[in-house]
Amino acid sequence: MRKLGKVLKVSLGKYLLVRAGFAPREGALVYDRRMRKIGTVYDVIGPVARPYVVVVPQIPDFESLVFSEVYVKPHEMLKRRRRR
Repeated sequence: MRKLGKVLKVSLGKYLLVRAGFAPREGALVYDRRMRKIGTVYDVIGPVARPYVVVVPQIPDFESLVFSEVYVKPHEMLKRRRRR
């Protein structure tokens, strides 16, 4: 498991904004420290050195994750997003 970063806030009431140490691939699964699946990476924005990651949450109580650390699995960072 690799540390993605810290959840900064809930954006537009439905996305989590994470300050990341690296840029994961879109579609990578995001977990909390207890290995619960939180959601998926939707977009990577901001500077290359310290990007922000937009996560689409898949759990109902995602507001409680603000200021907590989130992680991704290394082998899931290589998954590619399916295109039509």
